[in-house]
Amino acid sequence: MKMLGRLKDIFEAFLDIMYPIKCCCCGEITRNGSIICADCFKNLEYINQDKRCKACGREKSSCHCGMYVWRFCELVSVFRYEGYAKRIMLRFKINGKRRSADFFAKEMALCIQSEYKDYSFDEICYVPISRTSYNKRGFNQSKLIAEKLSKIFDIRLNSSLKIKHKRLPQHKSKSREERLINSQYKYVCNSTLTGKTILLIDDISTTGATLDDCTRALLFAGADKVCCATAMITSYDKDKKKIKKEK
Repeated sequence: MKMLGRLKDIFEAFLDIMYPIKCCCCGEITRNGSIICADCFKNLEYINQDKRCKACGREKSSCHCGMYVWRFCELVSVFRYEGYAKRIMLRFKINGKRRSADFFAKEMALCIQSEYKDYSFDEICYVPISRTSYNKRGFNQSKLIAEKLSKIFDIRLNSSLKIKHKRLPQHKSKSREERLINSQYKYVCNSTLTGKTILLIDDISTTGATLDDCTRALLFAGADKVCCATAMITSYDKDKKKIKKEK
């Protein structure tokens, strides 16, 4: 076993020399296998957790909860969906840079440990993606992050959340209200979670509609509590989207 471990270390060192990892933001060669260099890391847009709305996960100045009551207990997100962090996420999802899963999982783990001290999670679930998206991308980015978090926290990964097999309208270009309606009863949980506290993982939260409907499915399966964590959260504004389209 020790010999195999040494051979693995040698092989990884060889790969680092032959194919050095470059920063996905500036293109410079990084150290210690990181996907982002130290200079770019300083420019990441973090969510200020001290000013976080515990319901929707956004900073209170941009909270959009209104009169809506979420089914999940809390939502924490690490980054704003902008700048360098957005660039890393897009290269993860669009260009298939799977090393990004390690980066996001480590950052999310620190946030979860800090913000969810009062919770003891029994299982980790993740938001599923459609078959079309999976065939196009080749992987589920939320699942990759959840797998990493499962190992970090030594918590069982539950893959029972599924999308119902029926044709549903896409979220893109939808208003917040339309997204909330669109996500209702879209997901189902195929296992029994009686009395369990679940940590639900997704890559990005836009309106919270997807996380809310996944939470509904988990609670219907018997879960006692559901807390959510995402790598990023957007400042969703349908009016800004309209302005961009007009231009």
